[in-house]
Amino acid sequence: MPIVRFIGRVSPKTVKIDARMPELRWKWDEAALELLIRIVVAGSHVTVEVETATYEHKLHFTEFHKRADDIARSTVNLSAFATGLGISVTLHAAILPDGNMTQILPQDPGLQALCTTYSLEPSASHDFGRIVQLVLTDPPLFRALDDLIAAITQYHVSCVNCGRVVDSICRMINPSASSGPSKAAWAAMHQALNVARSYQEWISMQAKGPRHGDPSFVPGTVTTEVTHRTWALMNRFLAYRLRGNVPLTSPEFPLLS
Repeated sequence: MPIVRFIGRVSPKTVKIDARMPELRWKWDEAALELLIRIVVAGSHVTVEVETATYEHKLHFTEFHKRADDIARSTVNLSAFATGLGISVTLHAAILPDGNMTQILPQDPGLQALCTTYSLEPSASHDFGRIVQLVLTDPPLFRALDDLIAAITQYHVSCVNCGRVVDSICRMINPSASSGPSKAAWAAMHQALNVARSYQEWISMQAKGPRHGDPSFVPGTVTTEVTHRTWALMNRFLAYRLRGNVPLTSPEFPLLS
């Protein structure tokens, strides 16, 4: 039967972890497939095998990677819990059933166009330098940006992290909202970034269940939309900060709705 082997390692490299989990069977009901999943961690090198009756790369790879990532993280997290070590795992490549290897790079190409406040081009180094200074001198902004990037580098955290990012942006615009954003604080944020209330509330609503321990399945179309909307909000907030906290207005910043 076809086998996809995911390759990764535990970080930091100085830690050596060994672990082996029993073979797991997981039913992917939507595709009518049963997966056999095996993991071995040897000297912090990780191999996860996903075996199934049939394999079509475009249809199956993302879901196989998601399941492999889940079991790799679970195994390493159990090792971390037992030892008190702050370790993590990354799956960086996959060997496909035909023997070819593909590199794994977490990426959403649609997000690049949403970052308009600065550029990585050498000609725009001045703006990038100003953004770096903003982030390095503002711990809440640093943490919010870190949460947002984790939304595309880890499975299952998009809604939780994006909801927290939106709350953080509101608090940064309204520092007095220490006990949680009030209606007035949200209204001030909407005005400052020229964003419709419904736009922000939709993100917050998707985050509500996961943030309160609800493990219900969230479709990929929803997590992608949540991430894109929050990315656009962060871009607006960075522009707002670069302009000295001056509210953004049309036509340069059309209403986000």
